[in-house]
Amino acid sequence: MNNFKLFISSKNPESLRMIDRFDSVLKSICNDQYSLSVIDVLDDPHLATMADVFSTPTLVRLEPLPVKRITGDIRGHENTYKILLKSK
Repeated sequence: MNNFKLFISSKNPESLRMIDRFDSVLKSICNDQYSLSVIDVLDDPHLATMADVFSTPTLVRLEPLPVKRITGDIRGHENTYKILLKSK
């Protein structure tokens, strides 16, 4: 099971579209074998600090190990997601 956290800086319309985009791509690549938690760093800055997240958006794959992350807008870059999903 792939476990992800998506760190965003607000829940504005653009962020909500981005969440839907991440969710849609992960659903297609992971065959529904994933969980996605969304953290608004403005609401929970301590969670971003604990995860060493310093910019948004940042997608962090927590499991399977090793932990991997993508920062910034990656619209239309499914290969980036596939690299993120590789275990090694």
